Amino acid sequence: MLTPVDFVSRAIVGLSALDSSPGRTYHVFNPHPTPVSDLIAWLDRYGYRIEKASPPEWMSAFSTLASRSPDQPLHTMAGMVESFVEHHHDGSVPYRCGTTAEALRQAGIALPTVDEGVFAKSLDYLVDAGVLERPFR
Repeated sequence: MLTPVDFVSRAIVGLSALDSSPGRTYHVFNPHPTPVSDLIAWLDRYGYRIEKASPPEWMSAFSTLASRSPDQPLHTMAGMVESFVEHHHDGSVPYRCGTTAEALRQAGIALPTVDEGVFAKSLDYLVDAGVLERPFR
């Protein structure tokens, strides 16, 4: 459920400006999961070599890595990543978003397509910020 942060910020501002928003709850996320096979292909083309693993194997490896560095971003993201892995591999979406989708339509805000270009921009940022190592290309 990759959701560009610039969309999220526009959505929060747009939703808060609607007369119908006070007291409402909105789930702002991308309801169209990107297939893991696409993510793997995009990472590979970006320069990262990916070893495939089942979701439980991957989560175990992630948890081990995150526990080695409790002061690093991986540790703080563990709960979110676990939920993502749990729901992403089976194509389900754990939240309802009909109310949000309708409110976004009223606000004139459309969810952008998350494609390889958008994903690469995110990777560029993470590499430039030092969160990810520069890949071998």
